[in-house]
Amino acid sequence: MRFHKKILAVIRFASLTALACVSGCAVANNAIKADFADYNSIIQYTQTQQMLLNIVRMHFCETPLFLQAGGLTASYESTVGGNAGGSNGQQAGMTFTYAFGMNYQFSTRPVITYTPVDGAAYVQQYMSEISPDTFLLLFRSGWEIDKLSSLLIEKITLENGEVLVNHSDSPSYEKFKEFFNGLRESQKKRALNLTLAPKTTLEFSDGNKKFPISNYQMRSIMMIMSDLSQNTDTPVEQETFIDAGDKNKEIKIRATKSPLADSMVSVEFAGYQYSVATNDINSKNTLALLLQLSRIQSSPVGPSPVLTIPVR
Repeated sequence: MRFHKKILAVIRFASLTALACVSGCAVANNAIKADFADYNSIIQYTQTQQMLLNIVRMHFCETPLFLQAGGLTASYESTVGGNAGGSNGQQAGMTFTYAFGMNYQFSTRPVITYTPVDGAAYVQQYMSEISPDTFLLLFRSGWEIDKLSSLLIEKITLENGEVLVNHSDSPSYEKFKEFFNGLRESQKKRALNLTLAPKTTLEFSDGNKKFPISNYQMRSIMMIMSDLSQNTDTPVEQETFIDAGDKNKEIKIRATKSPLADSMVSVEFAGYQYSVATNDINSKNTLALLLQLSRIQSSPVGPSPVLTIPVR
């Protein structure tokens, strides 16, 4: 009888241990599912924040610096421990006494590595003019032509030789806007196409006329950021720190002493919080387009981002 009781106690302890192990696996699996979305959100936010920070830096005539996520490693560890003990009397009629103890620990150690974008990669990604092929990708991915033109195009040359410049202080600026607003109306009607012309050049067609894209002078990402930086609010005591230039309406960057609750993204710089409002759709679209363009222009500066999740 005593032997049977011992066996029963061992079986109970083994069952509890197995249950803990199974529960540990469930905890790890749920953690991976939850953390994957969290890591994605964190990287997406920090990239947006980095872009905003560099635009603000350029507003104050400082040099931008870009970091690229090189890898993400998340290690998960499950530890199950337990102990058991028992005693029995030496006299007839004494009962067996058993005690069980068990503990479970779960931990995660995420590590994200970043690499500065420098040298040839920096030139290609941020200082080189946007190629017609990149413009084509963005147009065919659904971006509105007036948004693309406002950010990506510096000037266009019409068939009659007239040059339209994309700066509000230029005499031809209103004609520049009118030209692309007309193309936008064709785009709304699904009548605007961007195709490869017979002479291996890209051209727009609105159903009536064709406009070779080779007549457009594109900007670089650095030029776009410099242009957008003028739309940053400047604290009164820091007005001597900037070189005021031509403003546009493509983004609005607010400057406040403390963080604003309605911010989609914010960053601290020189004692102020600079942010873009959550309900400012135009500014959010501008940042989204700039980030997408940056990814298209990028070249590998190290190992491609990898998410490694070992579970122990």
